[in-house]
Amino acid sequence: MRGSRRLIFLAFILTTILPVGAALLLSHLGSPLAALCVSTLLGAVGIAFGSWFYRARLLRPTRNIVHVLERFRHGDVTVRCDGGPGVLSLLAAGVNDFLDQIVTGRKELVRVAPHIDMIVHNLPGGLLCCGLDFELRYVSDGLLQLLRCPREQFESLYGTNWRNLVFPDDLPSTIATLDEQREGQNEFRFSYRIRRADGTPCWIMESSRLTKNPDGSPEYICVIINDTEQKQIENRRIAVERQYRRALQSVCEMLIQVDLSNDRVLSEYERWDTIPRFRTSEPYSYSCTRFMQECVHPDDRNAFSATFCCKNLSLGSGEEAPVSYLEYRIKKPSGRYKWVAGTLVPLADETMQALTAIAYVVDIDERRRREDAAIDKSRRDGLTGLLNRNAMFEHIVSVIEEDEDGTARHSLLMIDLDNFKAINDNFGHAFGDAVLREAADAIRSVFRPTDAISRIGGDEFIVFLEDVSAPEILSRKAGEVVRALHKSYIGPNRNFPLSCSVGIAVYPDDGQAALALFKNADAAMYESKQRGKDGYSFVKTRESGE
Repeated sequence: MRGSRRLIFLAFILTTILPVGAALLLSHLGSPLAALCVSTLLGAVGIAFGSWFYRARLLRPTRNIVHVLERFRHGDVTVRCDGGPGVLSLLAAGVNDFLDQIVTGRKELVRVAPHIDMIVHNLPGGLLCCGLDFELRYVSDGLLQLLRCPREQFESLYGTNWRNLVFPDDLPSTIATLDEQREGQNEFRFSYRIRRADGTPCWIMESSRLTKNPDGSPEYICVIINDTEQKQIENRRIAVERQYRRALQSVCEMLIQVDLSNDRVLSEYERWDTIPRFRTSEPYSYSCTRFMQECVHPDDRNAFSATFCCKNLSLGSGEEAPVSYLEYRIKKPSGRYKWVAGTLVPLADETMQALTAIAYVVDIDERRRREDAAIDKSRRDGLTGLLNRNAMFEHIVSVIEEDEDGTARHSLLMIDLDNFKAINDNFGHAFGDAVLREAADAIRSVFRPTDAISRIGGDEFIVFLEDVSAPEILSRKAGEVVRALHKSYIGPNRNFPLSCSVGIAVYPDDGQAALALFKNADAAMYESKQRGKDGYSFVKTRESGE
């Protein structure tokens, strides 16, 4: 480096300072022509020296670097640059380091290339590259095997465009799916069918990424996997699911699939209503509330909400989530209510990472009506059709238990037929039974359909009036009963009069329990009999009438 600087300084002196100095000196001595000749001669010497210096110290080392690069490009990987003066020496060393790195990289590429080639050509499906216009640039052997097509026949069968690989029936939908996924994305994944060399379809799953090739142009790299077996499994699953769904629909009034994690209705089937109450993709909580308000019997709505509405469901995870079941009444389009059984079965969907459920409704109207009829029959008096003693007692107990704050007021009327034994003995038991049925009908005619009426045995009846305690109302009703049962039956030798005695007790004044009301009403009734029958009496000091 220091030697180069000295040579450059010497060339500068020979070409500038020395000729100028000689010219000034000779001009001062009075020899201008000599000065011109000497300076010209010295300048020529300096130029000759500079030319030599440029060729020997600068041009030759530079040409050597260019020559080395050219030889390396043509395959001579052992050639290297010679050292040069100054900066050129550093440049030559840098070029040699660069060439060493290329050689090392080539060796590594040669080492891994077989492995890369083996991976590319032995993928479960295959690999292809294409441009934005879908013109094919590369197709792997694995894809050719999937297509069952030799490489030499590929272009004649498929041309050079990816579109020709797609099964013709699927091309429009596949292009639409691809265009939808390509918007704003560099990676996408979708499934479609390709056309094999023999014309048969084959399901594949393609995963693609948009990249740039070495020349900078966009290029799709697509990994293709044979998806036929998976599709067959999925199609079998869908077919089995469809069969199960049809089987359920044949016995269900309603069938709904719900995504409980995201509060969405996934699918619905309703046999009994032309207007769907659960709509696909609608929030389940909203549909459930609307169905409850429009279709569920008012008396069953609280139980329905507690059993099926999202906010009240007790949901665990997977098999821990309990099955919900409820029997309730729904309104049919005709306006009539019928009994149904609703079941909600939570299901853990591992693929969706969500908790779904199947809800179905089964018609149990006929069964419930038979059961209710049987229950009602067990609670009824076989002769008159009125409630029996046990059913009436349970009813009164339940009504009293509902009065938590003690503000309700109810009344109980104990009715006993006067002289019934004489009629029954003289006219026979069949006639006596007819008299009891006639008496029951007469009592029914006096009271409301919602009032509880019971035959508790023999010729004794009870009427329980909810939310009625006014003495004037009770007196009027008791008087109507007395008049309705005031009759006379003509026998062979004489007439047999029929009347009744009524005892009245009021809750809670005359008893805060059902048994106390029974006893006090019975005592009031016997008081009426002692007064001459055919009348009514209140408990204790209340007004009585005949």
